[in-house]
Amino acid sequence: MKIPSPFHRPISTLLSAVIVAAALGGCASGAPAPVSPSGPAASRLDPSTEDLSWDNGNRILGDENGGHTPDIGTSLGDPTSGWQTDNSTVAPDGVTTFTSQNTQCKVRTTQMRNQPSELVAGDDRESTLKVLSILAPGEKDLVASAKDTTLSYGASGIRDVAMLSVSFQSGNTYDFTAIRTFSKPAVTIEVEAICPTLDTLKSTWSAIHKSITINAL
Repeated sequence: MKIPSPFHRPISTLLSAVIVAAALGGCASGAPAPVSPSGPAASRLDPSTEDLSWDNGNRILGDENGGHTPDIGTSLGDPTSGWQTDNSTVAPDGVTTFTSQNTQCKVRTTQMRNQPSELVAGDDRESTLKVLSILAPGEKDLVASAKDTTLSYGASGIRDVAMLSVSFQSGNTYDFTAIRTFSKPAVTIEVEAICPTLDTLKSTWSAIHKSITINAL
């Protein structure tokens, strides 16, 4: 896992859960997403009827097993979206950055492959916490502050994918990051919003919910 991490910037202040909830309309929650049925009898997930809960992560097969390796779909690259794509950070590195032409906020999407040593077998939530601690070395308070959140799952975007979120202030910017590690296909996806104010962070996170989906089967 060699993708640059947003947490390598000096973190000056962890944003309190109260401030973040007020600014982002409660999108960060302290309660885990509902658990869905799983196990040998569970069939492939249907994004039109099922959420990609933490427990359902074990039903993600990935490309190599006839499924779809988790990735991030977005319409932010549309010329009419009001966002500009930074082509210098587009794949193959797995990182794409978009900049708002109105607020100067940035959205960064990342897909990274994981090594087995970075994962907790069969447990996506614990794997996500482990990867987060690797991406933010020495930032134990940041990792401990992680809250459950969701983004849209599948092309239709009508179901949810469970993720963890962290928020902090670094210098003059406010950061809200959602991250999910899939232990079975060994992939981590991350969506980060970086803004100059809490108000612009709120509007940006709303735009993310409307324009970004997590795809996985």
